[in-house]
Amino acid sequence: MMNWDLYRIFLAVADAGSLLTASKRLKLSAQTVSRRVVELEDGLGLKLLARSRAGHSLTPAGEQLRARIEGMGDVANKVETAMAEAKHTPAGVVRISINEVLSGPWLLGQLTSFYEEFPSLNLEIRVSGWPASVRRREADIVLRLFGPGEENLVGRRIGRVGVAIYCARSYARDHGLPASRAEWETHNTIGMIVDIPLMSWFNSVAGTSRRVLQCSSHTDVVAAAKAGLGLAPLLCITADQEPNLVRILPVKLHRAADLWLLSHPDLADAPQVRAVLNFIANCARRDAAILLGHDPTLELRDSRSGKHGAVKKR
Repeated sequence: MMNWDLYRIFLAVADAGSLLTASKRLKLSAQTVSRRVVELEDGLGLKLLARSRAGHSLTPAGEQLRARIEGMGDVANKVETAMAEAKHTPAGVVRISINEVLSGPWLLGQLTSFYEEFPSLNLEIRVSGWPASVRRREADIVLRLFGPGEENLVGRRIGRVGVAIYCARSYARDHGLPASRAEWETHNTIGMIVDIPLMSWFNSVAGTSRRVLQCSSHTDVVAAAKAGLGLAPLLCITADQEPNLVRILPVKLHRAADLWLLSHPDLADAPQVRAVLNFIANCARRDAAILLGHDPTLELRDSRSGKHGAVKKR
């Protein structure tokens, strides 16, 4: 296998005409430079330098080698320059695994400013099969709800995502809203076919209700709630954007899930991955109240209403 370092040192000696001058340019000792040239000569089985009191001159084999590898030196310099620039100018493709409830309703809306800051970066947003495995390199970054998972990734909690109970305005008009725990048994509810803490919470609140529908997709639960099929636990970041939905008892009937931003330990410090991690973390910090579904006026409304079925006005 070609050891480019030996050829690089040979080129320096050929250009300088002496081991001492070359060693100063390379910031190596003259003895080290001499050993490297001898190592290259032994490996090739050729004499490359003719030594004399006046310095070093190239043998015919040395002249031929220099002519063949000078262009490689230019390429190597360009590569080194490009790699140095890459540390300051992130480029390439970064794959993000994110739940559908956060991609469209939140993250995609941030990307105009992202591309203004990082025009050489391209993102792949993956919602299919969420969460993808970073260990198997299905994604470079994962935005994960509830906990960091079991892949021993590196990262941190960047915020909390709120969940509350919503229904269509038409459902509230036609059926009213539960004003006590006993009244839940007169209502229809919509759930998700997943074993997550927030569904356990919803089941404890609405356990006596009639479960008319269960879905595997949060998007389908939103659609069912908008169609007036019943009361449903929805992420605030999604449901608060739907003018046809109302939130019942916004403070008391509210829970939150941790949002984790994670990557592989070997990728976390790569310039392109670090740029995306920092950007998403900054967005989450800025949008903390939106992600949580927090409105500082809601607690006052709830305390004044004193009713289990208080509705968030829009």
